Amino acid sequence: MKLSELTTVPDQVIAEMWAEMLQNEGIDAYVAAGDTASYLGLASTPCRILVAEAILERAQAVLAALERDAREATPSADPADQESE
Repeated sequence: MKLSELTTVPDQVIAEMWAEMLQNEGIDAYVAAGDTASYLGLASTPCRILVAEAILERAQAVLAALERDAREATPSADPADQESE
């Protein structure tokens, strides 16, 4: 199975969370730490999320939907948006 990079995230904690969300949607996702240095077993450097090349487009669509859902569920920090409520 050939793996392709889906995205890069700031650190291993975020990478593991996103990989688990993808796995919950039926997509096998793998975390590749950007560096071998770690603290307490976690890389604090950017990490890549990898998926099988054959399902890359599906994984991109699922990730985009998850990001959209997260944005919609997060209250706006803009005071102008809060005044209109």
